[in-house]
Amino acid sequence: LYATNTASLLDEKGSGSEVFYDTYLERTIYKEYGLGVLNSAYYVDDTHEKTYQFCDKISRIKNYRNLERSFSSQYPYPEMALKENREWTCLVKFIVETTGVYSSYEIVSEPNLEFDTQIKLFFDSKKSVKIFSKARHNGKKVKQEIVLPFRFEIHNFSRHRNPNYTMFISSLELLQPIQIPSAVFKY
Repeated sequence: LYATNTASLLDEKGSGSEVFYDTYLERTIYKEYGLGVLNSAYYVDDTHEKTYQFCDKISRIKNYRNLERSFSSQYPYPEMALKENREWTCLVKFIVETTGVYSSYEIVSEPNLEFDTQIKLFFDSKKSVKIFSKARHNGKKVKQEIVLPFRFEIHNFSRHRNPNYTMFISSLELLQPIQIPSAVFKY
């Protein structure tokens, strides 16, 4: 890893840090490395708290199956999308507090009124429910920002969880693949 002046960001043991300003989201991102790998990435929010984008133990959806069943039972597949055989992936950014409850969420993918409305209604109703596990860094509970893909698929035979995980950091800049929960709503 090298800075813009070609000086190494890491010492001989592979430790070091990097700080850069995200002009899209207008915030400073801090990255910390150890043994040549990324250990953490975070920014300091408006309340002066670190909000991690990458940490030792990332937040995950707890009891995925119940979440999927709850969504599918409350929100049928959008009728026009079903007739037109359209599927959709909605990217949702959550701020998960140290308790496992999310304090906010935002749809960050290209707008699609049919599917986005269902996502908003569903997550508005779950705001006080602890649906995430707690993120941890260096043994302490931490606040985390995660972006999860929710895939709407037309499927006649079965439902299954998509085992392929990705994490988007900052302004949807893909830093590196990380295992995070994803949801697939199949109909």
